[in-house]
Amino acid sequence: MYSWKILELIQADGKVASVKYRVEANNGTNTVATEGNWNFRTKYDFSENLTEHQVAHWLELDTQEAGRHLIKTRLDEQLAALENAENRDPPWKVETFKVQV
Repeated sequence: MYSWKILELIQADGKVASVKYRVEANNGTNTVATEGNWNFRTKYDFSENLTEHQVAHWLELDTQEAGRHLIKTRLDEQLAALENAENRDPPWKVETFKVQV
């Protein structure tokens, strides 16, 4: 599942030219997220009735290439890597003691 958040719109000549976004992907076990900027290939009309959902839809359409969604594909790769990863503490993590009563 993907959750889009549009953080900022950049306009040029009354059109939405680019967008700053944040998207989270969740597979039920793990969550990964990314933020970025995207310059639209097609400029969209700006209006006061514009919704975040509408801009996120434009972003999803514009970031597809050769039938593949560029942003979602990378998030899916990260989720797959987490599924196959073995969790280990980093070597620099400080050991803590536990009090037993």
